[in-house]
Amino acid sequence: DPQARFQRAVAHHKIAKLYGRLPDYGKQLKEHKATLSILDKLLDHDPSNLDYQLAYLETLNGRGWMPKEPLSSRRADAELGLKIIRKSPDRENPWKNEQLVTFIGMKLAFGPDSSEEAEKLAREALEIPGDYRGGRTVLNWLARRAEENEDPATAFDYYRQSLKLNQRLLHNEPNDPGLLRSYVAIQLQCAKMCEVQAKYRMAEEYYRESFVRAVALRDRYKHYYRTQEKLEEAASKLSRFLTKRDRPKEAAQILRESLQHLADGTALHKLHSKQLFRLDDSIEHLTNAIKEFPDVGAYYRDRQVAYRDRGEYELALSDADRSVDLANEDPDVYLARAYTYLVKQQFDKHALADIKKSLELSTDKASVLWQIPVDEVANCSDQSFKDGLAAIADRAIENNDTVSLRVARANLLGAMQFDERAEADFKIALKSASDEDDVHTHYLKFL
Repeated sequence: DPQARFQRAVAHHKIAKLYGRLPDYGKQLKEHKATLSILDKLLDHDPSNLDYQLAYLETLNGRGWMPKEPLSSRRADAELGLKIIRKSPDRENPWKNEQLVTFIGMKLAFGPDSSEEAEKLAREALEIPGDYRGGRTVLNWLARRAEENEDPATAFDYYRQSLKLNQRLLHNEPNDPGLLRSYVAIQLQCAKMCEVQAKYRMAEEYYRESFVRAVALRDRYKHYYRTQEKLEEAASKLSRFLTKRDRPKEAAQILRESLQHLADGTALHKLHSKQLFRLDDSIEHLTNAIKEFPDVGAYYRDRQVAYRDRGEYELALSDADRSVDLANEDPDVYLARAYTYLVKQQFDKHALADIKKSLELSTDKASVLWQIPVDEVANCSDQSFKDGLAAIADRAIENNDTVSLRVARANLLGAMQFDERAEADFKIALKSASDEDDVHTHYLKFL
C-alpha cells in the first residue's frame, strides 16, 4: 500500500528531527536513510507525486544541515534538490518557490561552483516573491561576502534584511526555537557590523537585545541544547564589548546574570565563572599570591590575563614580561604575552617572536595555533605581519603533519584571507580525517 509506506517514511522523518535536537547524529542519519529509501521506491512508481517530492526534499534539507555530514554529501544533496525542484511543474505546486529558495541557500552555503554561479543563484532567490526561511541563508551569504570585501555597511544592510525576514517568519510561528535562535544569531552579526563601523551605540543596542532574547530562549527551551550555546555566545560578546568600552563592572554583571540560566557544572558554566572571576576578583587574589610567592611565573601570567580583560594593557605586558623571566621554558607564558600584543592591536615582531617560541617549546603545536585570537588577526592590515605569521605556521607543520595541525593552520590562514592555501589544507585534512576530527564543520565555517 503506497499510502502506508508514505506514512512510514513520514514517521522516520519526524524521528530524525527528534534525534537532531538531542543531538544524536548517528541515529538521525539512519532515520534519514530509511526515509529516503522508502521515498526512492515510491517515486520510482509515481515520479510526479508532489507529496513524495516534497517529503524527499525536506529530508535532503534535514540531512544537508547535519553538522557531521561530509561536505561533498551536503553539496550533492543541494544539487539533487535543485534538480528535483526545477523539473517539478509550476501549476498546482504550492511549495515550489519555498523549496527553490531553500536549496539555493544550501547551494550557496556549501560552496557554489563559481562566483558567477553564486551571483546568479542569489539574485534568482531574491526575485522570488514570499517570505521563506531559506531567504535568510541567501541574505546572510550576501552579507558574509560583503564582509569579505571589507564593506561592513553593505553587510549590515543584508543582515538587517535577514533580521526583518526572520521577524516576519516569527509572526507566523512565534514558538519555533530554530527561528528564535537564528534571530539572536543575526542580531549578533548586526552588532558586529555596527561595531566595525564605530557605531557603538547601535552596536550596544543589538548586543543587549540579543542577550535578552537569548536568556528568554534558554529559559523557554531548556531541553534544546543549542539554546545554551546561543546564550553563552550572546553573553560573551556583550561582556567583551562592554570591557572594550572600559565598563568592566557592567561586563561582569552580564556574565553574572548569564550564570543564572546556564546549567551548573557544564563547560559553558565553568567558562563564564572563570571569566567573571577574572573580571571581578582575580587581580586582588593574584596580587596577594605574588606577595607570598614572588618567583612563581604562573601568577604573573594569570594576572596579566586579568589586566588584559580589563583593557589595562601596559600593566598586562609588565606582568607578561615578568612571567617570561621566571618561566622561560613554559610555552604558555609566551603565548599569553603574544595574545596580549594582538588584543592590543600591536602586530609586530614581538608578537611573532612569542608565537614562534611557544610553538618551539610546546608538544601540542595544534593547540598553540588554535589559541591565537583569529578575530584580532583578521582585523590586522599589516600584510608583512600576516606573511610572518603564515610562515611560522608553515614551520610548525613541517615535521609534524597531522590532521589537527592542518585544520588549525587552515583556520588561521582563512582568518588572514589566504583562502587558496586554507582550502588546500582543509582538502588534505579531509582525506584522512575521522568523524572525531570534525574537519567538515570547520571547513563549512571557512566556506
